[in-house]
Amino acid sequence: INAEYGDARKKRTCPISSCHQRVKKKKPTKKKKNNNKNNNNNNKINENQEKKTQEAQAKVEAHLRKLTFEEKGEDSNGQKFDSLHQMWQEIFLEKSSEENQSSEGIEISRELLDTRWYSKASVHWKDVESSVDGMLGGYGHISLEDSKGSSTFLKGFLDGTNGIQIQKHRALDCGAGIGRITKHVLSRFFERVDLLEQNQVFLDYAKSTYLQNLTCIDRLICSPLQTWNSNESNRYDCIWIQWVLIYLYDRDLIDFILACKRSLTADGIIVVKENITREGFVLDRVDASVTRSNEHLRALFEACGLKVVKEKLQTKFPKELFLVKMYGLRPV
Repeated sequence: INAEYGDARKKRTCPISSCHQRVKKKKPTKKKKNNNKNNNNNNKINENQEKKTQEAQAKVEAHLRKLTFEEKGEDSNGQKFDSLHQMWQEIFLEKSSEENQSSEGIEISRELLDTRWYSKASVHWKDVESSVDGMLGGYGHISLEDSKGSSTFLKGFLDGTNGIQIQKHRALDCGAGIGRITKHVLSRFFERVDLLEQNQVFLDYAKSTYLQNLTCIDRLICSPLQTWNSNESNRYDCIWIQWVLIYLYDRDLIDFILACKRSLTADGIIVVKENITREGFVLDRVDASVTRSNEHLRALFEACGLKVVKEKLQTKFPKELFLVKMYGLRPV
C-alpha cells in the first residue's frame, strides 16, 4: 500500500495513511511471530539432527574400539594376539618400555609410525621388480581374472545397474604401482586417469614403458597414502583403492579415505578392493601389512561417513590366497 494507491476514486483527504500505519503494525507483528516459530522449529530440527549424528558417531567409535580391543589375530609366524591393540603395542612400544602400555589406547607419533611401521613396507617394496608379477607378489597369473572381476564390478556403476550412475571423466588409481589396474581396468572406461604411488621407480617405469601408449594418463603423483591430501574437491568420478589399505594404521586409513571423499565429484564412487579374513586379523611381518576382517573394514568405512552401496567377492582366485572383496562406497 502506498500513498498513490489511496483509492484514486476517493478524495485525496481519505485517511489512507492511518490505515497504512495500522496494516504495517499488524502484519509485521504476525510475520515476526511466524518467523520466530519457524526459527524455533528449525533450531529443534538442527539440534535433533546434531544429536543423532553425535549418537551415530559415538556408536561407530564404540564399535571400532570393541574391534580393536577384542578381535583376536595372529601374525605370519603363527604368533597369537589377544587383540589388535596388543599387536600395535608390541610393534610400537617393544623398544620403549618406559612408555605407558595402558589399556586406554596408544598415542603414536608420526615418527614412530614411520620408523617402526611404514619404513618396513617401504623397504620391502624397494626390492620388488617393476612388473605385473612383482606387483602381485609372484601371482602375476591372476591379473587377468582380477581385471575381469574389477571391470564387471565397475560397469555396474557406469551403466547404473548398481543403483547409481557415475560419470566417466576422471579416475584415481591409489597405490598404483606400475599402473596395472589403470592399464587393464580404469583406462578402458575413463577419459583421464591419475596415479598415486609412493615408489618413484614404479611411476617412472609406468611412464616410460608400461603405460607409454595410453593417452588418458594425466598426473603421476608420488606420495605415501598416509600423507596424501588432495587440494582439489570435485575432481574424481571414481577412486580405486586396491590391496593398499592393509598397509595403513587405522587412524591413517580413516584420514586417507576422508581425503579421497573430499575429492569425489557429487555422484562419484570410491571402490575398495581388499584382502579380508574370515575372522580376526593377520599381521604379515614380511611386508608390514594387516589384513582385517570384513566387519572391521566396514566399521572403518562407517567411521569415514561412507555407506556400502554394493559389495562382491572376487572369484576364481587360488584357494591359498585370502578372500578378496570389492566395496562400492558413497558418502552417507
